[in-house]
Amino acid sequence: MDRLYHLDSIIEAKRRRMSDIVNKEGLTSIKAIRCSQELDELLIVAQKQTHVSGTNKV
Repeated sequence: MDRLYHLDSIIEAKRRRMSDIVNKEGLTSIKAIRCSQELDELLIVAQKQTHVSGTNKV
């Protein structure tokens, strides 16, 4: 469960970063697209972890 909490913290930080990038550079900037892809990857990992642990967090 501690691992999921850490992953949630990383995801929240990435969401904040994504929001900042979009506000400064726009949704279609290269930085925003890369950040979005990284966020997608983190969310997939989190979903797999919650599936394995049997919780519904994320």
